[in-house]
Amino acid sequence: MSDTLKNAISDTDLMRYNKQGLIPSPNESEEAFLSRVHTCLGLKELLKAEGDQLPFKTGISGANELLEEAFVITQDFYDMHPSWLPVFFSNYQLTPWHGGCAWIFQLQEEAPRTAFLQLRKAFAYRKKYLKFYSRTELVAHECAHVGRMAFDQERFEELLAYRSSDSWFTRWLGPIVQSAGESLMFMGSLFALFVVDLYLILSDSYEMYLWVMWLKIIPFGLLIFGIGRLWQRHRVFNRCHANLKGATGSSETANHIIYRLTDDEIVNFSTLSSNEIIMVAKTNKNLSSLRWRLLTLAYF
Repeated sequence: MSDTLKNAISDTDLMRYNKQGLIPSPNESEEAFLSRVHTCLGLKELLKAEGDQLPFKTGISGANELLEEAFVITQDFYDMHPSWLPVFFSNYQLTPWHGGCAWIFQLQEEAPRTAFLQLRKAFAYRKKYLKFYSRTELVAHECAHVGRMAFDQERFEELLAYRSSDSWFTRWLGPIVQSAGESLMFMGSLFALFVVDLYLILSDSYEMYLWVMWLKIIPFGLLIFGIGRLWQRHRVFNRCHANLKGATGSSETANHIIYRLTDDEIVNFSTLSSNEIIMVAKTNKNLSSLRWRLLTLAYF
């Protein structure tokens, strides 16, 4: 790293970027982080100038009001309000039950990661979709992924994002699927069994139908595995949060810290006392970690 970039980020700027949802990832250098920050902060203007880079054609409208509604939630749970984040309304590649998503991408192969939100067109003029999909809750959920765009930590990612939901049922069961591949595996097994059942019934192959009944244990087994894994993750996560609350004296501060931890740190902190967590923070403060510099500066 050059001398001009070494320690180029002041404490004031680091705190300001943090509030904008631009959080240093594990092992991210100051140079790489600054490059990502500058890309994200200039993304709206860049996409206006080079809109053909998007896979769909639409404009940014009503985004400021929409984001401000969600920032009430993201400020509480994640201590951030990424006002730089572009929002597009388009149904491109969205299934009928899908309200939107966060696109995390690179403008070029060697460019830093950045992001924008894609919301279903219906959300451009109403706050609910299919009577249960809340626009504000959806945006807050996707913003949670944006803030951790460079973390590459899957174990607690969805659990963190679903914490902002108003429904305790959604907060608990929502993170049961860790990846799109898992969802596809489960839905694919259900569809395959449905097709086989329908074929055997129509062909009067009742003996074969009874034998195939045993195959229904596959999606059931996947469901039991997912619930068991989710229960264990909630257990570890809640222990970590309780220990962080004890270390900082605030549940809100514990929310903000745990959002900025890696999977291994969450697991580790779930086994440590509050005093031990404080000692770890003091030790990490002296390491060359931009993320831990932020954590100790802002929350410990």
